[in-house]
Amino acid sequence: MRRRSAKYLSRRLKGVLDQLDGEMARLGRFGSTAALTAMAVGAAVPLHFLVRTLEGLPVRPIAMVNLAFEIVLVAAPIIFYARDVIARLKTSRAILDDMLRRLKGSVEQAQQANRAKSAFLANMSHELRTPLNANMGFSEIMMDQHLGPLDNPRYVTYSADIHASGRYLLGIINDILDLSKIEAGKMSLESAEGFQLRQAVEGSLSICRTLSENSGRASKATCRRKIYTCWRLNA
Repeated sequence: MRRRSAKYLSRRLKGVLDQLDGEMARLGRFGSTAALTAMAVGAAVPLHFLVRTLEGLPVRPIAMVNLAFEIVLVAAPIIFYARDVIARLKTSRAILDDMLRRLKGSVEQAQQANRAKSAFLANMSHELRTPLNANMGFSEIMMDQHLGPLDNPRYVTYSADIHASGRYLLGIINDILDLSKIEAGKMSLESAEGFQLRQAVEGSLSICRTLSENSGRASKATCRRKIYTCWRLNA
């Protein structure tokens, strides 16, 4: 009960103070300063008179005037500065609230754009897989010469390059799909499988070999016999 009463009293007091602050804000800085100073004088002077009377001491009018004048000199600058600080804090709070609303809107737009990007990449990746698998299949038929021997042996090499390039491109597409799944939180380390680094390097060199030959340069990579197995994730 005591806690509920304390909370109720604090809410009521806060409501009264907020209402008073709103009324003071309507008067402006100078008007609110004058009103609050007058309230301070109106509370201090009668209290001083009451205390002097209860103590049986004489109350002089000049002393009351001096007390009121001192309160005005001391309280007015403090109240004016406090009202100025409060006005600046309210302005800063309004600016921060507006920035927070804009930031929330920007975050929502970024999340929507990210989801649209992931959906687009997933759809495009699936659309690219069909013709890519066809190219890989036909290049494998030509590379293995299932329908008969090829007259020029370079065609076999070119077919192998086409097949390797298709596998490389398929790997990129799978990586794009994996990124989409990682963003969606559907990727786990339990489905990881190993691959040989040497084969990956040789596949990359086979793709770049034609460009290096056209420019008159040779591409070569030297790997140690003991190559550690790398790991990749599969969905």
